[in-house]
Amino acid sequence: MLKSQSPYHKPQVEVFEHPRATPIPDFESMHIKFAEELEARKKLNQPTIPVPLNIATTKTPMEHEELNKVNQYEAKRKGIEAIDARLKKILSTAPN
Repeated sequence: MLKSQSPYHKPQVEVFEHPRATPIPDFESMHIKFAEELEARKKLNQPTIPVPLNIATTKTPMEHEELNKVNQYEAKRKGIEAIDARLKKILSTAPN
């Protein structure tokens, strides 16, 4: 038995209806209303209060001086090693 022949199925008749005209909104009054609501919401907001930053380092000047001494020592050691390597190379290639 086909669906259209079913005793429980009623055939649907499609009827064309013209679309109904809707009124044109008053955009100027809508804009004014929106602007007033926006101003009201702005008044309710509390401004953000910036927190002062503490950018001070935790190292003391003494620690900085010690680091500088270590860095200077390392630089001298590397310089001395470079000089030693150059001297060894010169001495190894020099005639006896």
